[in-house]
This record gives sequence, structure tokens and C-alpha cells, in this order.
Amino acid sequence: MNMDKNGIRYTIFRADAIDGDALHELLYTHGKDASYEAALEEEIALQRSIWEDECESKSVAAQEAGTDLVLDDFLPYLGHFDPIIDEPIISGTYEGVTYQTTWLGGAQMIWIFASPMMGHFALCSPCVPGACDGGARRSVDDGYMGYDMPPSWRHTEPEEMKSFADRMGEYE
Repeated sequence: MNMDKNGIRYTIFRADAIDGDALHELLYTHGKDASYEAALEEEIALQRSIWEDECESKSVAAQEAGTDLVLDDFLPYLGHFDPIIDEPIISGTYEGVTYQTTWLGGAQMIWIFASPMMGHFALCSPCVPGACDGGARRSVDDGYMGYDMPPSWRHTEPEEMKSFADRMGEYE
């Protein structure tokens, strides 16, 4: 139900709520692309199967012809593997925070599974039941405790980038 054994809820944040430099660190420096590794394992298994079938076929043909196998016979099967993964799953630990990306309706999200920081949040919609919504901070009395990201990771929006509604709320 999206919480750890201690009853602390996992928290999910929109990737665009994370500072660009911090997000770069999470995705490209400290993260491991699990989706690429899974695709690579599948490709290796497929290529191994093709290789074994071809090897057996060429070996039988060579024996029947009374000739030796030549490495050049197998070069076409040593192709380059470069999968196209539209929504990669990246996971890692950075600054004591264990995280993983996920995708929701095409939007990249970041799960926080463990962190030295805690916060109080509203719960997410039924799309991620029981998880804290990182974009909906609440007070201690009004929210659910969940893992939080370090304040230095938070994207701070320049004044000119705030929505009209956000700016109008400042004048009330």
C-alpha cells in the first residue's frame, strides 16, 4: 500500500518539481537504468538463442561438407544493440535518498522510497493509492507522514514563470 514496514509512506513528486541540476544528478549520475538493463538481458537471450541455432545449423553444414567453421560465418549475428525506451525506469540513491522514476500519463514522476527527511502531505489520487503527493504539502495535523526530498532539490520557479493564478493569490 505504498508504505514501508515502519508505516512511513512513499512520496511521489513530479519530475518538473525538482531542480534541473538535482534531476540531472538523479537520472544521469547516480541513477541506474533498470529498463535498459532488462531490455539488454532480453536481447542477449534472444541473440544467444539465434546464435546457438545458427551455430548448430552451420556446424552441421560444415560437417556434411567436410569443411571447418569460419568466424566470418557468424559476424552478421554480432549486431549492435541500441534499444529505444520511451519511458525509462531509473533508480538509485543520492544524498541518502532512495528513489525511482515512473511514468504517469506520459509525465515523469520520482518516487522517494527512503530519505533522512520527512514531510506531511495529502494522499495521492487512486492512481497511486496510499502514497503521499509531494506536490501537496500539509501541516502535521492535516497530513500524512511521507519521505521527502532535500530542500536543495526543490525547483524554485522564477517570479516571471509563476502562473497568473499564483501571482494573483499573492495580492489577496
